[in-house]
Amino acid sequence: MSLKDALEELEFDFLNKDVKVRILKSLEDVTVLGEAIKPYEPNSEVKLKRWIALKLVESGVAVFKPGEELTDEELINAHWREGLQPSTRLSELQGDFYQKLRLYLRKVKYEAESHGNIQLLEKSKRLVRDIIDSRTRKIVNMAISLSVPQELLQLLTAEEKALYDEIKRIVEFWRSYILDPLKEVGTNGS
Repeated sequence: MSLKDALEELEFDFLNKDVKVRILKSLEDVTVLGEAIKPYEPNSEVKLKRWIALKLVESGVAVFKPGEELTDEELINAHWREGLQPSTRLSELQGDFYQKLRLYLRKVKYEAESHGNIQLLEKSKRLVRDIIDSRTRKIVNMAISLSVPQELLQLLTAEEKALYDEIKRIVEFWRSYILDPLKEVGTNGS
């Protein structure tokens, strides 16, 4: 499976997981992208598929319960924890960190565009870039290593594991291409 396919599958699974929301306004006869929503009273706490919850939150009808979306504080803490790690160690991230991070960035971008808070968007992007750059360097180093401790591999999120596998596959092909000059290169790059 390609990296793109793996990421798309992870996003699909993430968007179809149940999340908890608190309903802010009475919901009756509501349809979200062809999906009928049961009637709910204000202040009801309910579980919905994330993609449905996102539409309700975006329209101001619901809010996510704590823990269902990435907060500014969680991003800052993830950045801080990653910065403390040596160059060969990864900090632990929630399994759905990157999916929540993508939603967080979309939300911050929307707020920046509608409220003119470009500083928060730039700060958030800077923190995210630092985290991604640091972790990507470590993943590349892991992928080129001949052996990687299992406990280090367990710290990878599903997205990072897909990236690691793709880089490792490319590096292994490259090594075998150079080390075995009599081997023919296939037309599909493997």
